[in-house]
Amino acid sequence: MKEADPAVAIRDTFRQYIEAKREFGAVAERCLLKGWPDRKAAVQSTSRLGDLVAKIELLRFEYLMSAVPVDAMTLKSFACIFDRLYKGWRDSDEVALREENPTYRDVSRELEAAEATKAALDPTALDGPFAGARRDPEYRNAAASLNKKHRQLEEQLGKLLARMPKIAG
Repeated sequence: MKEADPAVAIRDTFRQYIEAKREFGAVAERCLLKGWPDRKAAVQSTSRLGDLVAKIELLRFEYLMSAVPVDAMTLKSFACIFDRLYKGWRDSDEVALREENPTYRDVSRELEAAEATKAALDPTALDGPFAGARRDPEYRNAAASLNKKHRQLEEQLGKLLARMPKIAG
């Protein structure tokens, strides 16, 4: 049986991590709303923002993996990948991705609108719900699961990177 292309496997590993973050977000939303139904708008706004950020991260990562030379240092950890997706994101990356990908363009607009909506909400609206969620066993278990998944996928990323001689060597 032929071994999978490491670049494809790295993409899949990143997608798995983003999906794990989304799953945690769904649990967090449920836990934030427990006992705080009056804060539903703020909780849903925050959840929507998280979902849009995850979509942006996936689209930016795919762009990097397919359109930009990516070095081993960028792929060595999720922290390095996210540094490139945010701190290292260039204006030229943004222009190119917006021009070539209508989905990215649409999600970017949605994200901007969601950020504006969130900014208009009371900044303390989630203080009580977050305090309650942190005490909730379901939330704590989901956070522990996300941390475990992060460690597993980070290890997997390292192994895959080692199999990519054109960028790892």
